[in-house]
Amino acid sequence: MKSLVRKSHDWKEIALTPEARLQPANLFAALDLDRAGLAAVKARVEKGDEPGALEAFLAYYRARTNVWIPIDDALKIEKPAPAETLRHADDLLRHVFLARPNMRDLGYAPQDYGPDIDWSANPVDDVSWLSCMHRFDWDTFLASAFAATTNDRYAAGWIELTGDWIAKHPADAERTVYAYNSLGIGVRAWHWCADFELYKRSPAFATAFLRTFLAAVHDQAEVISASARKFSHHNPTIVEADGLLRIGIVFPEFRRAAAWRERATGLLSETLGRQFTADGVQREWSINYHMACAGLLLNVAELLRRNGSEAPPGFMDAIGRMYDYLLAALSPDRLYPMFSDARRPGHDIAGALRRGAAVFDRPQYLAVLEERANESPRQLSYAFPEAGIYYLRSGWDRGAIYAAFHCSPKAASSHDQPDNGTFELFAHGSWVMPDSGCYAYGHGTEFETERPWFCSTAVHQTLTLDGKNSVNAARHRLWHDEPRHTALVFENESYPGWTHRRTVFFVDRSFLVLVDEALGEPRGMLDLHFQLAPGPAALEATNRTARTAGSGGGNVLVWTPPDAPVALIEEKGQTSSKFHVK
Repeated sequence: MKSLVRKSHDWKEIALTPEARLQPANLFAALDLDRAGLAAVKARVEKGDEPGALEAFLAYYRARTNVWIPIDDALKIEKPAPAETLRHADDLLRHVFLARPNMRDLGYAPQDYGPDIDWSANPVDDVSWLSCMHRFDWDTFLASAFAATTNDRYAAGWIELTGDWIAKHPADAERTVYAYNSLGIGVRAWHWCADFELYKRSPAFATAFLRTFLAAVHDQAEVISASARKFSHHNPTIVEADGLLRIGIVFPEFRRAAAWRERATGLLSETLGRQFTADGVQREWSINYHMACAGLLLNVAELLRRNGSEAPPGFMDAIGRMYDYLLAALSPDRLYPMFSDARRPGHDIAGALRRGAAVFDRPQYLAVLEERANESPRQLSYAFPEAGIYYLRSGWDRGAIYAAFHCSPKAASSHDQPDNGTFELFAHGSWVMPDSGCYAYGHGTEFETERPWFCSTAVHQTLTLDGKNSVNAARHRLWHDEPRHTALVFENESYPGWTHRRTVFFVDRSFLVLVDEALGEPRGMLDLHFQLAPGPAALEATNRTARTAGSGGGNVLVWTPPDAPVALIEEKGQTSSKFHVK
């Protein structure tokens, strides 16, 4: 069956043409009935007994044990299920949705969709809510409730809601922007594969739904296979390919399954070179997305291994470099910098490193996490010149000085900010010079009007001309690391006609000297910005110094020679380490 795709002005290649869809009535024609275990199904099909064939097919799936899928991880099943989760699961049976568990943290309440669900409704005016509805992120609650109670009403609820979504979103329908965008369809594939394995033995799972569901699964795979963004450096490529691989593994009975698996592994191999630098940094330059992608790729490797296949050549070596980068990025408080829309804490970097230590035999990861100084890496500072990201530290202990610098090429997505040259500084137990963060994504929320402020160049620790946003056009110049001293030089062609060069000396691993140069002929007001941590601070305009004045943890002094031809001016400062909170 050839997968032809329909074009959209919103998303490229989002849905199948009508002739490419698999109609439920044609399900058996799409199956390899000569496959081991399907003899009873084939016999009934040949006799024209389709109800009997469906019964035999469902019995086959219920008895099948040769497919492995990480149900708990894919569905984020909570064990034991908290009372709040059970309450949300009961709400879903009444069509009251919390689109995703973390929506609680964003301040959103459950929304009543009424008896006839409009899946494209956006009651909180946030497209992330709408996207999560189509991704099936809400089924975490039903899955956790079913796993905890084995009550078939939760299985019946999932079947009713999934059947309703399928009926209202055929893969050849118009206006399928959120239903069939690349990230959404990839995540939905994870959910559906795990949901099937979770619910298939429930009496609520009837043969009529099996036919409808499998036809829809086939369509999801064909959409991904035809339209996956193989030339993209963006994280949805991995999500799509992972979803396609899962469908090919969980539903190998389809004639197209082998082609889906081959397509998925090919996409994953291609994206490694496009989406990651040679030294293992994801090209969105955000540690959140780097960590998510590294984890997904490791999941893929495990999925292949547990189902009797091998990862593509070089696959594991590449992922190992991604985890080595995480160790380099680890801050003394076991977190990471907030470059490029990263939130802190947004992901569990310590947990990721523990997993990496086990998979890649990296005992040094655990030595750092467990503060075993004698076994921790002797190398303290790290440079990733292709990514333009650098980490300087005085030690691996929690009281160490740690500075992360960012001067990167144009990123693979809009998550990067116009902040080249910026840094974050941690010292003696606290972030003394934090990044401003991002506060919100530009997703149609009431908060998005403030995002431009948080992302602007002038609220980062770098140089501006007339307060305007710069462009990201980076060049690495020098990295020299010795046991007691580190020197770093990078440049950014920030504005037409001139370049910002920043030279950094980490002297005796005790203090930083920054030499900032404006190369060219800048015409206008040059400002060099520094952000101090929230809390008391002392600014002395006469002698050009500024210092934090916290009572606990670390403090920092920003000093320039008193006779320097500069003025010290206080500016508005804000920082946001999680969405919608500052």
